[in-house]
Amino acid sequence: MSEFTGGVLLAQLRKLDRIVEALRGNARQVHAGLGDLKGLRLRQRPDPDADLGSFVFLGFRTKSQRDRFVTAMKAENVPAHPPSGSVLLPVQPYIEHKATVHPAWPSFQSKRGKAIRYGAQCCPRSSAILDRFAGIAIGPKYTRSDLADIVTAVRKVYPAVL
Repeated sequence: MSEFTGGVLLAQLRKLDRIVEALRGNARQVHAGLGDLKGLRLRQRPDPDADLGSFVFLGFRTKSQRDRFVTAMKAENVPAHPPSGSVLLPVQPYIEHKATVHPAWPSFQSKRGKAIRYGAQCCPRSSAILDRFAGIAIGPKYTRSDLADIVTAVRKVYPAVL
């Protein structure tokens, strides 16, 4: 890392606590604004105080409902997306086909490693769960008005797609 890159990183690091607290506070406001919405399924948050709050994830019974929600939210100028940071390793082509940086990669060369088959058949339940969730990004600089717009859009759209 160059000295310049280190300087930028240090400046950003000094702001990290404020950014995280703003994200968490904004996510709490969205969750509170949706708390009484009939039929709403939010992603479980075992430790809400530790949740970064960069997304609010909503669950649906089907992928089709999720897709209609995403489309309708975009029409309300509130982008929603399927989960994208969650990666199911068994369905990634380099894992499924055991393509590694070196042909002698030990985990794929053992007798057990050679016998294991990867791909979509390995995790159908996990794939199905991810296919039924949509996330709405929450920014640290969102205003109360931005958060109210998100809540208003979800309250309008969510019941309509169920």
